[in-house]
Amino acid sequence: HKTFSSPDNIRQPPRHEYAMDRIEKLKNDVYSFEELDTLEKNATKLRDQETLSLITQSRASKKAKGEKPKSTVDDKGVPLTKRGRRDAKAGR
Repeated sequence: HKTFSSPDNIRQPPRHEYAMDRIEKLKNDVYSFEELDTLEKNATKLRDQETLSLITQSRASKKAKGEKPKSTVDDKGVPLTKRGRRDAKAGR
């Protein structure tokens, strides 16, 4: 029976370093609107209230600075993503 581990020459930071990095990036408005959507889905699943609060603040800050999320539809109302077109075709 084999066990798998990361090579010794590759440093794997503890999990909390990833969380701190994410929180700092949220505080500094580094993420795009699309990335915030993904972070929000994950934070909702994990019931991470701190991250959800920071996402709300980041979105508000971006909007206050005049940034706008990318449109999900073109000027004719056709979805721009493959998934959006598929869902529209399926009538969802």
